[in-house]
Amino acid sequence: MKKADDLLKKIYDRVLSLDPPVKKIAVDSCDMEMNMLFLNLDRVCYITTRSDTGRSELMFVTDDGERYYSSRIFKSVCDGLADHPHFLQTSRFYVINLTKIRGMSFSSARDLWFEGSKEPVKNAVTASFSDVFDERFNQV
Repeated sequence: MKKADDLLKKIYDRVLSLDPPVKKIAVDSCDMEMNMLFLNLDRVCYITTRSDTGRSELMFVTDDGERYYSSRIFKSVCDGLADHPHFLQTSRFYVINLTKIRGMSFSSARDLWFEGSKEPVKNAVTASFSDVFDERFNQV
């Protein structure tokens, strides 16, 4: 019975990785008629607390370089994406989409290039998150 349970768990995990249950995330809308925009998660490369606006908000960067913002708390986004097979918290400032990584360089941390980016995201994976990153990235 244990073997069958393990096999079912592997099949279930694989199905979730192909078709994750969470597909969109709410961000602030620039449209005056809309308070909130639902962004497709499959477009998001990374989420960071390091906003380029100088305000304390989250920034969502997509594979076409677009930036979206939210006043949500970083921990609540991390918690909401904790079971998502494509997303992983990789530092105190970043949650990344493992399927959008196109390159990596090693330093004291890991710098990541994402689809659509010309520059790497510096220190996207810090030392305290590198083991879990290596384990999850190798499963993708």
